[in-house]
Amino acid sequence: MKRMFCLLVILMLVGCAGGFNPITGPQETPEMASVEPVTDTSNCKYIKTVYFEVSQPAWIHSYAAKNVIAAGGDSYKILNTTNDMAMGMKIYGTNIAIYKCK
Repeated sequence: MKRMFCLLVILMLVGCAGGFNPITGPQETPEMASVEPVTDTSNCKYIKTVYFEVSQPAWIHSYAAKNVIAAGGDSYKILNTTNDMAMGMKIYGTNIAIYKCK
């Protein structure tokens, strides 16, 4: 029983140290802080559209920034956001267009 408890504690600590805290959400890196949402995309190069789901609306920017960095962009525009329920929990589905503006 002690081993199982210790293993559980270790897994929780490793999970929180890995860049995601289940309460506060993903930790923002300096690279993620440079990613910005845009409204005027006339001077930007379109890269691609991405869909992701989060359980907290405050986490949308963090997940959008991760997707923008992975695609090689520096800006994004939110195309739409949906609210769904799954097992009594709200799920926010988000479509973003990724751009290279700088």
